[in-house]
Amino acid sequence: MNNKDMKKEIIFFDADGTLWYPKKTKFGEKPWWIYFDEKTASDDPLEHLTLMPNVRNTLKRLNGMGLVLVLVSQLPFPEKIANEQLRRLTTHFGIYEFFDQIRASHSSITKGIPDPKHFAILEVLRERKIPKSRALMVGDSYTFDYLMARRDAKIDCVLINGFKYTKELKEYNRVQRKIDNLDKIFGYLS
Repeated sequence: MNNKDMKKEIIFFDADGTLWYPKKTKFGEKPWWIYFDEKTASDDPLEHLTLMPNVRNTLKRLNGMGLVLVLVSQLPFPEKIANEQLRRLTTHFGIYEFFDQIRASHSSITKGIPDPKHFAILEVLRERKIPKSRALMVGDSYTFDYLMARRDAKIDCVLINGFKYTKELKEYNRVQRKIDNLDKIFGYLS
């Protein structure tokens, strides 16, 4: 499949729970627990995270197909620190080079409010003059990724089967567009 045969031009990726997850709990707990846990918060997150299977090869292949790849994720830090952290994590995992852009969205997770990730997505689409119909979001959360993409940004979304937040389980189970592994994303590009 070449870029001319694809409907999608740009793919947005969430980070925690989508590209990497905590080594200790995998999908047993919300992936961002490491930023708040007393024992891990003071440590370097790199010590506690591992890359999801097939991520590096999948991103390399998508990049080679000419797709624009954007990491847009929230971390519980001020924007500048969150952007630095995302760069550190992607560099550590050897995937930084595959992203055209890395954007930390405004983090309000510490207050229990879903982040406005869709603002970052819409801004990137405007800057690159890419229509919403040619965009895809890949995430792990119904609320923070799927609902934000579909309802707020009005773009397609695919969920990675991972941690299922109890409060959103009913809605999460209704989502038809789910994959068990990132390398299954190729079925959603046209």
